[in-house]
Amino acid sequence: MQLPNDVLKTYWGYETFRPNQETIIKKALCQEDVLGVLPTGAGKSLCYQVPALCTTGFTLVISPLIALMQDQVQQLENRNIKAMAFVSDPKLSIDQQLDNCQFGGYKIVYCAPERIAQPGFLKRLLQMPISLIAVDEAHCISEWGHDFRPAFRKIAALRESLPKIPIMALTASATKMVRQDIVDVLKLKIDVPIIASFKRENIAYHVVETEDKMGQLIRHLKHKTQVAIIYCWTRKNTEEVAAQLQSLGYKAAFFHGGLSAAEKQERLQDWQSEKTPIMVATTAFGMGIDKANVDHVIHINLPDSIENYYQQSGRAGRNGNPATALLLIHKSERDQVEKRMTQEQLDPEFVKSAFKSLCNFLQISYGEGFDNSYHFSFQAFCSAYSYSAPKVMALLQWLDQIGVFSLQQKNKPSIRLRITVAPEIFRKTGGRSPKAAELVNYLTRHFEQLYLSEHTLSIESIKARIAFSTSQIHQAFKELQEHNYLIFEFLNNDLQIHWNVPREDQYTLNPILPNLKKHNALKRKKWNAVCDYVFGNSGCKTAYILNYFGEQNTTDCGNCSFCTSKRTTSPDTILPQILNLLEKGAYTTPEISLALAFKETVLLEALHLLAGKQKIKKTHDHKWQLT
Repeated sequence: MQLPNDVLKTYWGYETFRPNQETIIKKALCQEDVLGVLPTGAGKSLCYQVPALCTTGFTLVISPLIALMQDQVQQLENRNIKAMAFVSDPKLSIDQQLDNCQFGGYKIVYCAPERIAQPGFLKRLLQMPISLIAVDEAHCISEWGHDFRPAFRKIAALRESLPKIPIMALTASATKMVRQDIVDVLKLKIDVPIIASFKRENIAYHVVETEDKMGQLIRHLKHKTQVAIIYCWTRKNTEEVAAQLQSLGYKAAFFHGGLSAAEKQERLQDWQSEKTPIMVATTAFGMGIDKANVDHVIHINLPDSIENYYQQSGRAGRNGNPATALLLIHKSERDQVEKRMTQEQLDPEFVKSAFKSLCNFLQISYGEGFDNSYHFSFQAFCSAYSYSAPKVMALLQWLDQIGVFSLQQKNKPSIRLRITVAPEIFRKTGGRSPKAAELVNYLTRHFEQLYLSEHTLSIESIKARIAFSTSQIHQAFKELQEHNYLIFEFLNNDLQIHWNVPREDQYTLNPILPNLKKHNALKRKKWNAVCDYVFGNSGCKTAYILNYFGEQNTTDCGNCSFCTSKRTTSPDTILPQILNLLEKGAYTTPEISLALAFKETVLLEALHLLAGKQKIKKTHDHKWQLT
């Protein structure tokens, strides 16, 4: 059996574990249950990956996110560690995947909680050499958590069937009530959970009210080479903000679910290599990505819960250097939140009506659907049934959360078109741009029946033949339509729905409808906490977050927007704080500014005062250090 430290060095190249990792790993290797609450960036994955390589058999990891499972499998394979995930695959049935799991010599196997609820699957699984059960994102077990998924409660069946196999439950954000729920549901045999402090001393939490969010963003990103994640609510927001930054000379890109897998991979690599150090993204970006030197995490819009905000902002400063978590707000947003809350409230009649419409839209007959996947155009569905988009999205997310189906972002853009002129006119009409002419040439060469009926063409298939971007394809079609050569519609099947249960309206919905009231109340409670953090007189921002997660006897951090607003900013008064910071190491002027949040003019004057007194000096790489 390999020792944990040897495994760590061989496969990850690290000499030592981070705080709490080794304690959790040792408990698992001693066949003990453990609940670990570690903040974002503390290395939760290693807690179950290392024991997997130290024991016989394999570690079963139960995770709620398909994309994250697939990403983890890829990362492990890159380290020559055999790993697999149970996913829907038209080329490989679940029975074939179970055979591979049983006989393939895998060390780490990922599985969604919904699979555990399937008796046939569970029966096969119990025949295999499982050495450890790891429950990732364990807060999903709790009805009081911010991402409750009832399917997670089915994991208790593993404890009943495999009472001697240790269970490791891991989460980055769990209140005291949620932690107790995890212990009770999983029947964990533990004395106390291992809880790291939620305090991130190197992150300065700032809430800034402004009428000009873009101007404030630019002022904050004055150093164009710094690494940043900028979170926005919508795909459109990400594109607009990225375009404005690019126009000002920033190396920025946008990232959202509408990109193809290849585009996502390319942009992620460019961000990680810092070819484009600023990523403007929707909130799913960053999950499972361990980039240590993120200087800023900036939210353009309000987060939907303190838990999610803490996880997202915690992607900053993982290397321990000073970093900021900036939330930009304006007064009207409180009213927007209330409006959004009202729009997203679900009632039983709407749920029953929209669920039936959804099944009809996807052509799922009564009793069918189980274990099948369907491409789904969100916009087309809302338009077909005249539903409110926010309410439909709230419904889809709730049905995903409670396990009726699994939602996955997909990008299957296509063009539906019909030629409106005779073939000879379409082929020969002049006056078109080179791009439009090239598109006409492509269409006439590759589609014999082009003029006889309506056609739907994949955007990816067009890209494969002609070197156009999606926007160039759209523009070329638009030009042809303006000249009355064709009529087209730009389609985007932007979701995939994997059905986890048969469609049986009464039996599917009746057991879950009573949960609606609790679901709505919990959502309201979490929104209220966000509003209190942002708009209320909540005091120190860091202390508020710590208190939210149950840490007692907290003191003001001195670095957040609340603390710095009270601070006297005479250069003489800040000298001790600069010296205290430099006792930890050498920092550049921007890093000191991030850590202490003083006005630049005051900070520069203070630094020159200290240098004049020969208390500090500059290194060859432009960092300040104690003399």
